[in-house]
Amino acid sequence: MKNCPTCKAELGDEYSFCNTCGTPLFLAPIDASRSPVRKKRVTSILAYAGEMLADIIITILSGV
Repeated sequence: MKNCPTCKAELGDEYSFCNTCGTPLFLAPIDASRSPVRKKRVTSILAYAGEMLADIIITILSGV
């Protein structure tokens, strides 16, 4: 038996969605311990992209 994480309805193992509220039952729960690592990685990628964009703009404006 499965329990819906939203409405706590009891459902059979063959269900992929809650037939009461429609919540997907096949999604894995989010592991809170991995969130800071992913956030740091996304921040690093965005910072790198920002630096690259700034370099491109400076190059265009300098006429090189």
